[in-house]
Amino acid sequence: MKLQNTPPKQIHSSTVNSLALFSIIFLLCQRGSTSGHLSNQTDQLALLKFKHQIANNLVFNSWNTSLHFCKWEGVECGHRHHRVIGLNLTDQNMFGTISPHIGNLSFLRFINLQDNHFHGEIPQQIGYLYRLRFLNLRNNTLGGPLPGNLSRCFNFREVYLGRNHLVGMIPVELGYLKKLSLLDLNFNNLTGFIPASFGNLSSVTEISLAANNIKGTIPSELGQLTNLVFIRLSVNNLTGTIPSSLFNISTITEFRMAANQLTGTLPANIGLTLPNLQAFAFAYNNFHGEIPGSFSNASQLHLLDLPTNMLTGQVPANLGSLQNLRRFNIANNLLGTNTTDDLSFITSLSNCTNLHILSLDFNNFGGEIPSSIGNLSVQLNGLGLGNNHISGIIPATIEILVNLYSLYLDSNLFSGPIPSLLGKLRNLQVLQLNGNKLRGRIPSSLGNITLLGTLDLSNNMLEGDIPASIGNCEKLNHLDLSQNNLIGPIPDNVVTIFSLSFVLNLSRNSLTGSLPVEVGRLKNINALDISSNKFTGSIPETIAACLSLEYLYIQGNFFQGIIPSAFAALKGIRELDPSQNNLSGEIPEDMEKLPYLQYLNLSFNELEGEVPKKGAFGNASAVSILGNSKLCGGIEELKLPSCRIKVKKPRRHLAFKVVIIASGAALLFVLIIISIFLCSRRRRKARKDPASLDSTLKRLLRISYHELYRATAGFSPQNLI
Repeated sequence: MKLQNTPPKQIHSSTVNSLALFSIIFLLCQRGSTSGHLSNQTDQLALLKFKHQIANNLVFNSWNTSLHFCKWEGVECGHRHHRVIGLNLTDQNMFGTISPHIGNLSFLRFINLQDNHFHGEIPQQIGYLYRLRFLNLRNNTLGGPLPGNLSRCFNFREVYLGRNHLVGMIPVELGYLKKLSLLDLNFNNLTGFIPASFGNLSSVTEISLAANNIKGTIPSELGQLTNLVFIRLSVNNLTGTIPSSLFNISTITEFRMAANQLTGTLPANIGLTLPNLQAFAFAYNNFHGEIPGSFSNASQLHLLDLPTNMLTGQVPANLGSLQNLRRFNIANNLLGTNTTDDLSFITSLSNCTNLHILSLDFNNFGGEIPSSIGNLSVQLNGLGLGNNHISGIIPATIEILVNLYSLYLDSNLFSGPIPSLLGKLRNLQVLQLNGNKLRGRIPSSLGNITLLGTLDLSNNMLEGDIPASIGNCEKLNHLDLSQNNLIGPIPDNVVTIFSLSFVLNLSRNSLTGSLPVEVGRLKNINALDISSNKFTGSIPETIAACLSLEYLYIQGNFFQGIIPSAFAALKGIRELDPSQNNLSGEIPEDMEKLPYLQYLNLSFNELEGEVPKKGAFGNASAVSILGNSKLCGGIEELKLPSCRIKVKKPRRHLAFKVVIIASGAALLFVLIIISIFLCSRRRRKARKDPASLDSTLKRLLRISYHELYRATAGFSPQNLI
């Protein structure tokens, strides 16, 4: 077989081409290697710049050049290029600003700096990260405007910027993020309007703009967001009606519009067009009309929150089919017609076996509470029926609701006694029965509710003594038994409930006896009112120990004695009224040193003496002293007579008195000696010449005290021998 000859020129050409191709490939590889090395250096430098903007933190112990940055804590790199693709430093107690060099991490896909203390502005350079999908800066203290160039991050899926201090308007450009599924701007200080461009966010499932200062109407374009699941616009300044198209997005599960100024009615078919609804919160708006019965079709509904609107009519009786309902709040509306059937819907709610909160307060409900209320869910924690027109007795079946922690039946027309069976509600923390027509005695069984924090039985017609068992409620901070017909003394153990910190109000009863000295144990009490009773005795000095007391009302009793100096020890007192008693004596001068005293009523007592002029006494509008005829002085505006000036005799110096007394005694002693000497001499002489002795004695006896005083210059010490 013959070999074919290859021309030498052809062989040489082929070799040259191969060598050239190899050289090109080698150079490209070298260039790629160099480029990768430079890119890695860029990432490392950007991370170190990020670190330098933050105060010392243990997380950064691993951030040093002895370790590859892909192994630094909180840093995630891609497997292929070993470039930084993630930064996860959530909840690390970091203080500082976000470095603009973060924009050099060009391969970043997610940033999570949630729950730290970053301040300053969001760097504009984040807008350069076109690969970024996830940005979470939630719960920091970032301020400034929201960067408009975030719209360049067209791969964004989720953006969390809530709970910061961002200001300014929401950039219209954010509406161009077609792939965005979640936008959280809750709890900032954003202003302006909701951009109509948000209607272009075709992939969005959640929009949260709650707790800002956004105004204007809700754009109808939001009705185009057919994938929307959560919409939260609560706590803003939105006005107008809600676009009807929003009520037709069947995918919505959470619809929150509370605390705005929205108006209109709720669509009658709302439960049919929003069948997946789970939470519906429209509180604190101006919605009117009736509650749609079609809500019963939204079988997954667990929150129906409609308080503080202007809703009218009867509550639908078919809501009992909502077996997942946990919270039903329709308080502060105009519901009910003050007729006997107003509360019949309660019976159907017994099927809501997961119900925890039922709030019907501040409406127009009449009639009586059906005994079926005891069939409500045993999980019920809160029951509110206050401020209606409900009459009849309090059903004893309430005792079955053993997990209640709050029961509001106040400001109605309930009559009859307080059921002693309420004492079985051992988990109760708030019991308000005030403002009714309840009669009889206060059940001692209430002392069994040891978790009670608030007990308000005021403004009824209760009678008898205050049960000492109330002293067992060692967590009480609010006790109000005022405006009843209670008699007898205050039990000592009631004024020794150390937890009483808000108010103890026993006013407008017929209580007798003295104010127990144990009142000094109320060291945390803010307000004490025992006015308009029949208390006697003196005001105990132990009240000085009530150092937290700001309001003290003891007027309209029969207290006597002086105003206790203990009042001057109440440094936090703001209002003090001991008027209409039998107090006497002077006003303690130290009371003018009470720094916060704004109201002082000492009227109609038997006080006397001078009124202080400083502190609260320097303000005539803050002090009342009528009916104390023996008071004087004070500032001119009080128009009291001037106090009498007591003239005091000048006192001689004590040393001078001593000199005078000593001088007189010495002079008297000298005179006695002289007299004895002269008498002795004359006796001796008389023996010789009796006539001469008689003459001398007569002359001596004629010397008067006046002559002696003048001769010695007033018994001057200079004449002492």
